[in-house]
Amino acid sequence: MMELEERGLRVISVMGEIPELSHLPLDALKNIPLGRLRKGSTQRHGVCRWNRGAAIGINDIKAINIHPDALNERWSSYADKVLYHEFLHALGFYNHDDEFYRMEELWPDAEAFGMKREFSDFLMDKYCKWELACPSCELRDLRSRRPKGRYFCKKCKSVMDCLERELPR
Repeated sequence: MMELEERGLRVISVMGEIPELSHLPLDALKNIPLGRLRKGSTQRHGVCRWNRGAAIGINDIKAINIHPDALNERWSSYADKVLYHEFLHALGFYNHDDEFYRMEELWPDAEAFGMKREFSDFLMDKYCKWELACPSCELRDLRSRRPKGRYFCKKCKSVMDCLERELPR
């Protein structure tokens, strides 16, 4: 867990250098427990969790969790950006609205923003056990759960085949 705490302190330090955030209680972010999401999660890269029934304030946060696969050298700058994103929620920017995105864009590592799609694709490839495959145009769509019912290809409208994938070890 030490790695996460160090990462959190580093992100908070960078936040302290952003003038638009200077009026916010950045030091209070140091008290928020940091943890990891469930390993097989494919849809969430990070989450800010509040205590149930508590008022929504910085002292009511149960934990901020980051996807464990983001915590390696390859995804390090993206993990910092995700942690920054979750810290913004903790600071009171609850909704993904224009104000939130304006604050999020203040993060100084522009390359990290471009890693979102790549990281999502990486997780899908690593953890999705099911694949919808079009027999006509060969379009593929990964799914973490077995799809129910019939799915039609977005490109050619053919009925897609549901295939079980062998996951990498």
